[in-house]
Amino acid sequence: MGSDSLQTFHRWRNWETLARRIPIAVIMRPGATLAPLSAKAAQRFAGEKGPRGAATRGYHPPALVILDARRNPASATEIRARGLGRHGCGVVE
Repeated sequence: MGSDSLQTFHRWRNWETLARRIPIAVIMRPGATLAPLSAKAAQRFAGEKGPRGAATRGYHPPALVILDARRNPASATEIRARGLGRHGCGVVE
């Protein structure tokens, strides 16, 4: 999930159950760089964070794995609206 979604993850129904079942990869997003530190879910599972940039393989839930790379400002909603999400990876300029 994007780090912007991590900020509201605690509002999802059964979010703690989900977090206990699968490791969660958090992809850094513009404007939400502090989410991995300040989000309620991150605080709840603070002792379970994997090292930055690591894949989720090998982590047992609950685990938050922070992935950082070049950040794309496009939202998932915008990518879907432009039809770029179905047939491959599109870059939204």
